[in-house]
Amino acid sequence: MILVLDPSIDEKKQNDICLKLQKRGFFARLVEQYGQLLVSIDGPGEKDFEREAAAWPGVNEVISGKNSYYLASRNAQRKNSLIRVGNGENAVTFGADQIVCIAGPCALETEESALSLAEKIKSSGLKIFRAMVFKPRSSPYSFQGLGRAGIPILRKIKDKTGLLLLTEVRDPLEAELVQDVADIIQVGTRNMSNFQLLKHLGQIKKPVLLKRGMGSSIEELLCAAEYLLAHGNPDVILCERGIRTFEQYTRFSF
Repeated sequence: MILVLDPSIDEKKQNDICLKLQKRGFFARLVEQYGQLLVSIDGPGEKDFEREAAAWPGVNEVISGKNSYYLASRNAQRKNSLIRVGNGENAVTFGADQIVCIAGPCALETEESALSLAEKIKSSGLKIFRAMVFKPRSSPYSFQGLGRAGIPILRKIKDKTGLLLLTEVRDPLEAELVQDVADIIQVGTRNMSNFQLLKHLGQIKKPVLLKRGMGSSIEELLCAAEYLLAHGNPDVILCERGIRTFEQYTRFSF
């Protein structure tokens, strides 16, 4: 459930509303999204009290918890989202008229090969370099990245080329490790439903590239985005990964 607050209420009244919700057994978070002041609510609190909450001073609207997602819908945001990454000449905007291309190795292997590729990507006119140091794999025997040892390499590549950097994480600890060097954090298809990771990334002020799960519906993808939005991160980039079918000739279908 979401409470839409009157934007003119002061901080004390905002905190009073959150405290009142907590006393009723809810978990409440103040979130600013799309120019609105919201209280995102979940937890095992009392049911069917929407009408009561709607009458509280400072509450303009109550969005029922029956909605699977609200912030990720057109009901919350009528305009197309524009997500700006970087500054100055290197900045790019997702959601604008120009297509944004991202290129780089699936998993970073060596500094030399990654730096050489990054220079070629830069010379081609692209602005975002992708390289994974934490890489989930289907097989436990496949190369899964350099881990922490790859982070200084990412930083060196970014410093030498000036490219924006995208890298993937699999858990909150990895997100903390890369947040200072990454411009965009990727949630891969296998982690689209890693809700603890999504909650954590909702509190990190970095754009998140969210890939659709292998067998996930559009609604499930939007619910995953809702976790990020409801925990405070407005900069969510949806990535269509394709869905898994019984066809063996191609890995994913669109």
